[in-house]
Formats: sequence, C-alpha cells, structure tokens
Amino acid sequence: MKIEVKNVEAYKKKLTVEVPAAEVQPYLEKAYIKAQGKIRIDGFRKGKAPMSLIRKRFGKAIEADAADDLVQEFYAQALNQEAISPVAPGRILDVQFEEGQPLAFTAEVEVEPEITVKDYTGIKVEKETVPVTDEDVGVMLNYLQEQHAKKEVVEGGAVKGSLIEGDIQALDATGFPIIGQKWEKRIIELGHPPFDAGVEDQLMGVKPGEERRIRMPVPPSEQRENQPAEQGYSIHVHQVYEKIIPGLDDAFAKTVGEFETLEQLKQQLSENLKAQREQDAEKAVRHKLSQEIVKRNDYTLPPAQVEHTLENLFEDEQKRAKTPLNKDQFLQQQRPLVIWGIKWDRIWHKITENESITITDEEVDADIERIAEANPEQEKRIRAQFKSEHARNRIRENLLEEKLFDYLKSNAKIKEVTVKPDKKKKSSIIT
Repeated sequence: MKIEVKNVEAYKKKLTVEVPAAEVQPYLEKAYIKAQGKIRIDGFRKGKAPMSLIRKRFGKAIEADAADDLVQEFYAQALNQEAISPVAPGRILDVQFEEGQPLAFTAEVEVEPEITVKDYTGIKVEKETVPVTDEDVGVMLNYLQEQHAKKEVVEGGAVKGSLIEGDIQALDATGFPIIGQKWEKRIIELGHPPFDAGVEDQLMGVKPGEERRIRMPVPPSEQRENQPAEQGYSIHVHQVYEKIIPGLDDAFAKTVGEFETLEQLKQQLSENLKAQREQDAEKAVRHKLSQEIVKRNDYTLPPAQVEHTLENLFEDEQKRAKTPLNKDQFLQQQRPLVIWGIKWDRIWHKITENESITITDEEVDADIERIAEANPEQEKRIRAQFKSEHARNRIRENLLEEKLFDYLKSNAKIKEVTVKPDKKKKSSIIT
C-alpha cells in the first residue's frame, strides 16, 4: 500500500492512498462469497448459484457495496501505518475502484496540532479572602430555623407566609390539563419563589377543599420560542398550615446536631463558612491561573473536534432532560466552554510532560484507601469499583491535576487580598 501524507493545516492532514489490486482482491473475493450466500436465483437453491453467474449479474453492485468496506479497511490501515490519531471521523474523497485495478482514494483527517506550552510560571494572581461576619452566621442560623420549622393546621384561609398542601396540575393555553404534568400532595410556601409577588396574591384566602386557577411567569431559562411567557395551573387545596419557626436557643442547637449550646453551633457554622470560602478562593485562583495560561498558549482547535464534542454533549444532555432541548441555543451556549475545556485539557497535560509530573500506582492506591476509609458503609463497593483500570485512571487524572496546580501555585506570584462580604455573594451551603 502506497501512502502520501501532506499537512494542509496545523490540525489537518491529507492522505492519498493507493492499494495494489493484488492486496484488494482477497477482500473482494470475500465480498463475492458473502453475497453468494444471500442471493437466490431461479433454478438454484439459495447460496448455491455459480459464482460465474453471480459475477455476471451482480458484479457491479457487489463491487459498489464492497467499495465502502474496502475504503474503511485500508483507511484504518493507513492511519495505523502512519501513526495518525484523528480527533474526529475523517472525510473520504475521490474513491477510484474497479476489480483488477488498484484501489485509490484520498482522505482529510483532523488531528491534534503540535503545541509548545511556555510562560506558565511567575503568573501574578490575586487570592480573594472573604472574612466571616456575625451577619453571615446569622443567615445560616435563619436557614437552619427554616429547615427545622414545624407546621400547624389553620382553619381559616391562606394568608401571607402560609403553607399550602395540594395537587398541582399544569394547564394548556385553553385551560385543559396537560397529561403527565400533575404533582400530588405538594407543599408550597406563599411569599417564597416562585409563589411570591403576583402569584402569592392569586392564592390569598384559599381554603381546604377549594380549587383555584393561577398563572405563573415561565422562568427565562425554560422559555421557548412562540410560547406564552406565563403558564397556567390549577391547585386543589388539601390543607393550609401556619409555619412555626423555632427560637434561637440552646435547645434549638441540640436539635440541629451534637451541640450543647447555641454558641457551639455558631462556632461550627463560622468554621464551616471559613472552610467553604477558602475552597472558593482556591478554586478562583486555579481558574485565574488556567485562564492566563491558555491565553498565553492559545492555538486553533480542529473544527471537527469541536463539533464532534458538542454533538456528543448535546446527545448526553438530551437523554437526561425531561423536555426537548433547543439544540441551536444549547450549542451556542456550550461552544465557548467546550473550546476552552479542550484547550486547557491539552495544555495542562503538556505542562505535566514538560515538568515530569507523574502519579505512581502507590499514590493511586493511597487515594483509593482514603476514599474507602472516609465511607466505611460503602467500603466494599468502593474497593470493587476501583479495581477496574478505567476507574483507577480517573483517580490518576484527578491526582495529576492536583499535583499540577500545586506546581503552578508554588511558581506563581499570589497576592492575598481581603474582600468585603457585601461585595461577595453570601453562601447558603452547610457542610
């Protein structure tokens, strides 16, 4: 087989392939034998017609069908012989094939372009630290109060802040129920999204046993073209409750966890917030470093690689989505993220090669041991899961990226700055 490779772009190669007739013929003979077993001709049992008759009647059709398989076979051989690794399916062009003659074709294939990564040390970044205030702890305490609130049945109608238990049915534009969009025994709280503002007013005074129709704005993320900006619902009310918020005292602290006093609870919440904000600050530093490194080492990605990745991502998301996704909108939103992600993945792996940053099997084993010990109730499942090489490679990649960022941070110029809490979005996560 004769192969000629030309570089069309930094990310594209053109292969011109010519396969001698003698190499093609065995594959073509197999195609004839396979066709012989399927063809039925009057006067012969199925699969028993003479090959000469089959060639005469169906030769051209069999050759045409075999051409695609032959091209794919020798295309794969050509890639292997030239050590070319495509990032997406290639394009086959100019196929020339006739029995007794060489098979010839050209193919365009996109590959990872060769890149040189540099200037990834000495980067100046700011690490923003956000002090934890009494107000922050107060927000967390209010959240816990909400979580531990109780409800008591009320005889009258709903008022601001009431809890309503009932069945919710989505309605179409004509007011008829939408099949498959009914939620039974749901509890909603008036005055809280999405049952605030104008929606809350529509349910004022509603009583058990009553059914009421309301209209709610459709969230921007769920809006579809040529569809109303509001959605209609009917709510059949089973019960109306008053929410009873517990007081902030030592007794409340004991119901939340292993705390003897309210002060102990406050201290734990403060420590949790500090740990979370440190994680957020660390994540932000990593983001800044990676953004700057990609900026300094930017390059052009193979277009087919981007499209192939986007298509796979869309298919995965569509399988998980409960309703059809707007493909054009999805691809438009995800394109810059996908492009950046592919570039960064390639660049950071290149840095680990440059700096000989590696992960040993012992380090992988130690991390698996750490995960298993942290989850004793699932220890057997975890150990069994990480016996596969695929799972071990995931651990290896995570550890490698961790070690990479340790290297980048130790070689960066990081300046810590304090940011006022009111300039940062307050967290509501409890760890």
